[in-house]
Amino acid sequence: MSDVPDPSAMIDLIYSAAFDERLWTDVLAQLADFVGAGPGIFVRKRLHDNQGHAVLSRMDPTAFADYFGYFAQRNPLARGVADHAAGSFLLDWQTLPKQELTRSEYYNDFLRPRDIHGVLGLVVWRDGADAAVISLTRNARQEEFGTEHIERLRPLMPHLRQATRLARRVPPGLMLAESLAAALEAWSEALILVSPEGTVRFANQMAEQILARRDGLTLVARRLGTQDSTTTRRLLSAIARAGQRDAPAVGSTLIVPRKSGPRPYGVFVAPVPERVPFLHHADAAVLLTVVDLAYAPCPEPAVLAAILNLSPAQAGIATMLANGSEPREIAAARGLSLHTVRRHVTDILHRTDTARQADLIRLLVQLSPRTLPSDDGVSRLRAPLTGGPWAGHRLAGQGNGSALLRDGDASGT
Repeated sequence: MSDVPDPSAMIDLIYSAAFDERLWTDVLAQLADFVGAGPGIFVRKRLHDNQGHAVLSRMDPTAFADYFGYFAQRNPLARGVADHAAGSFLLDWQTLPKQELTRSEYYNDFLRPRDIHGVLGLVVWRDGADAAVISLTRNARQEEFGTEHIERLRPLMPHLRQATRLARRVPPGLMLAESLAAALEAWSEALILVSPEGTVRFANQMAEQILARRDGLTLVARRLGTQDSTTTRRLLSAIARAGQRDAPAVGSTLIVPRKSGPRPYGVFVAPVPERVPFLHHADAAVLLTVVDLAYAPCPEPAVLAAILNLSPAQAGIATMLANGSEPREIAAARGLSLHTVRRHVTDILHRTDTARQADLIRLLVQLSPRTLPSDDGVSRLRAPLTGGPWAGHRLAGQGNGSALLRDGDASGT
């Protein structure tokens, strides 16, 4: 393994994959090369049933088609993910004794026929009961993965996590945008492109409105800042690290306080990848997405009824759930018995292919419109957008799927 390449050489590829889901296959292949692995699998799944989507490298998709729907629920290694936060590394023999793994149905009927014996997992994202995990594999003729392989990959983990967060926010079809302006306006959140010094080059409409408020984020002589010097220094330092060209660029996340209320902005800072031409040609080296943590989107009952095939009564109840109402409060407000409301909630869970009320609420928030309050007091709506590396990668045998597996709110680690 003396010829292991420098991990920093693939950082640009990792961030590029956030914009173009096809590049995750190349990311998996290069990660595997760093540790002498074979096939790689990038899965985003729900931990309660292990159903989800996958991107594969060096593996025939037909060889993975029967994973979701059968083997996913019989995978003894998957249970270990629930106990680990984002940023964790999982060695199969640490998660489960090797003898126990090799006696399992999962090993003998799924792994071994695909010439897989060892697994090294990277938990790159967690949001409650949802997770995104990269699995690198080795065959029985190779040595077991060890801690030395984790150390080779550790410098890349922060970039993988940041790129995964960013991918959840990228609207589908972004690479096909005809212009930079069209690309930015397609974004479902405030987006700002800046130079390494923090000079704003471009901003979409949502970002312009945030900057115009001068509540938390500020713009002076086209240079981005905040309302206190300490946070400004942290922001500009994060931008400089993401925009550096003489060393590997580094993405990061920070909180920007606001004077108007207790909830701040969440700011995600990422380098502009060389492989994304419409961003790179903008003479900007750093991309910022700004999440308003005080914004509580509310789905429209008519939209829920049309998209999720709910009755008007169910759509009304679902809207109240998304707004934070408890079943007892909903019953009182709508003049229904608590039993009736709970029956409706159970039916809604079934219709939306969700297992818990928390999962349902995350789905409902995704279907909420984006409201843009303007200076004239008129709210303008933007349709909710979803995308990311798993969009369009449904595999055979996974059932009807769920919108929970698409992009969601601003949470997640």
